[in-house]
Amino acid sequence: MALNGVILMEGSFLWFGISRQITNSKTDNFFTPFRNLKKGNLILIALTIVAMLTHPFSSSFDRVGAIVFFSLAVLEHINYFEYQLMYDNKSDLAYLRRFGIKKSKLKTLLTRNK
Repeated sequence: MALNGVILMEGSFLWFGISRQITNSKTDNFFTPFRNLKKGNLILIALTIVAMLTHPFSSSFDRVGAIVFFSLAVLEHINYFEYQLMYDNKSDLAYLRRFGIKKSKLKTLLTRNK
């Protein structure tokens, strides 16, 4: 659950930065720390896998809960750092049908601001 919370906070920080750039129209490179956060997330994901494999769960319910939260964390990481996984309006669905999966907004910004 902690890993999921960390990644969701990173997403909040990302959209806060995007809204700040829109309102202030500053061109400072707000997105540079996200390169390090991406690497840090991969390390946290690996450590979580090790913890899940070595931790003796007290019940199968605990194991299933851990796997569900871990899966959500991995999907959020992919959604923020690699590909857009949420398509919730007609224009997004039309884009998906026509071109396939979109790069995430953060990946586009990081590629543009090298």
